Order: sequence, then structure tokens, then C-alpha cells
Amino acid sequence: MRLFDLHCDTLSRCLETGEPLERNSGQLDLERGKGFPWIQAFACFLDAEDRGEAALEKFLSMRRLLLDTAGRCPGLTLWEGEEPEAGVCSALLTVEGGQALAGRLENVERFARWGVRLLTLVWNGDNELGSGACDGMNRGLTSFGRECLREMERCGITADISHLNDQGIGDVFTLSARPVIASHSNLRSVHGHPRNLTEEQFRQLVRQGGLCGLNYYPLFVSGEADCGPEALRRHLERMLELGGENCVALGSDFDGAGMPSFLRGLEGIGALYGHVAKWYGFLLADRLFYQNAFDFFARGKAARALPSRSCQGD
Repeated sequence: MRLFDLHCDTLSRCLETGEPLERNSGQLDLERGKGFPWIQAFACFLDAEDRGEAALEKFLSMRRLLLDTAGRCPGLTLWEGEEPEAGVCSALLTVEGGQALAGRLENVERFARWGVRLLTLVWNGDNELGSGACDGMNRGLTSFGRECLREMERCGITADISHLNDQGIGDVFTLSARPVIASHSNLRSVHGHPRNLTEEQFRQLVRQGGLCGLNYYPLFVSGEADCGPEALRRHLERMLELGGENCVALGSDFDGAGMPSFLRGLEGIGALYGHVAKWYGFLLADRLFYQNAFDFFARGKAARALPSRSCQGD
């Protein structure tokens, strides 16, 4: 098994609890990933209330946590597009919540130079860029959000539409010249939660060569407190019927949401892989678990980020 996971919130959890990335009591740590080649997108999560310089500083604190761990721990490295080694986590730096930009367009280029490859434009509420799927606002991207989207494409940061409301998603598809990602979203036709994508939104991701990361959170999968693998299969099945063989990836939401009891955390990922391989075969399982996301970022579908000036900042 090879793994490329598009979304976890482990950095923010470790920052809050003081536990290390190497081993902790959450849903994901480096120790539990030693058995397979693994690329992990680590999101710097910003709450909807985080604003201004405080939001920027919170992002920088999570980034420092990742860099400090990579500096002292041989089990973590920053991913540069190569095939990952077994026993080493290759980390991709992402941001969840455009309020981390502190409302300043020039910070987009700084983020690119600091190694950010993916930015989730909003979380559940609204921010300077747009409105979340769950805040009830009937508006799309703000003028600042539109400027940020153009600057992100120039600087090589891919836009992430997970958490964005329908109007904002429509704006991103209209304005984007490059493929975008829904890092941790399911299908609304399978379970009608507003955080899930409509079928037309998913089809648009397929048409443009984007990615959709399957989210394991039972509330988004089935609306129940828990769910089994068959509930996840219903989303996968419909995504594949919609042409998603090269679009579907994984977006676990580890340490950002409750997990199904059969998964628990990263230690359960092998069981999920076994189910998917049984349903669809090992070749398709490898595409969903690894190759689709790897191809997107390593082989030219994603925007190419500006070269980093240093590991510590600009």
C-alpha cells in the first residue's frame, strides 16, 4: 500500500495539546505511518474567528512545528515531488482558511515562498475571501478573494474548494485557469450535507483534471455518528460512475473530525485499503490511495510553487 492523504489537522491539534508529531494520542502520528510509503498534506487550520496578524502568527506557529519536527526527526521530510520512502512521512504544507493571509494580497507570494502548496479558501464561516458552506451567506468570492485566486495561480498555490459555499465554488470554477482541489469532500447526492459537493461540481473537477479527497467523517458520509466501509463505498461508487477514476483521492480529515470506528485513525488505513482493493482491485485502489494525488502534484497538473528562499521564511 502507498498513501497520499490530502488533508489532516494534526498540526493544530499538536499545537494545542503540546504533543509531538512523532507520537501522540490523536488520530495520526509519524510512528503509525512507518509501514508504507506515505505523503501527507498537513493543513495549518485557522478557526473562523482567527483574523488579522493573529491568524498569520497562528499559521507560522504550525509551520514552525512542522519544520522543527522535520529538522530533528528522520521519519519526516518535506516533500519535493519525489517518490516517498517507506518508513518516512513526506510532508506537504497546506493552509485551511484564507484568513491566514491576514487580509493582505502580498502574503500570497510569501506563503508560496514558505512552501504552501494548497490553500482552502474558507472554513465553515466567512472570511475576507468568501463564505463557507455552513454559514448561510448567499454570496460568492469577495473582490479580495478573486484577487487572491489570481495571485495564487501566479505564485503556484492550488485553490481548495472544500468548505466553500456553492456560489464561491462556482466563482472558482469560472475564474480558475488551473485545476483545483476539493481536499476533503464527499457527494451531496449520496448524503445531503452542504459540506459535500453536488454532482455537477464533482463533474467539473473531473473535466478540469482536479482532485476530490474522500472525507471519512461519518457526519459527511452518512449523517450518523458512526459508519461502516459500505457507507464510504456508496460515495466512491457514485464518484466512479461520474468519471472520477483519475479524480478521486483521499482526504481523511484526521484530527479534524470524528472517525468511523472501523478506522479510528491512521492505524486503520490498511483495513480501508483492503476493502477498496476487494471492491475495485489493487490497481484502482492504488490510484485512489496514492497515484491520482501524486500525479496531480508531481507531474504538472498543479501550479508550480515559487522557489523557497529558505526553510525558515523570507
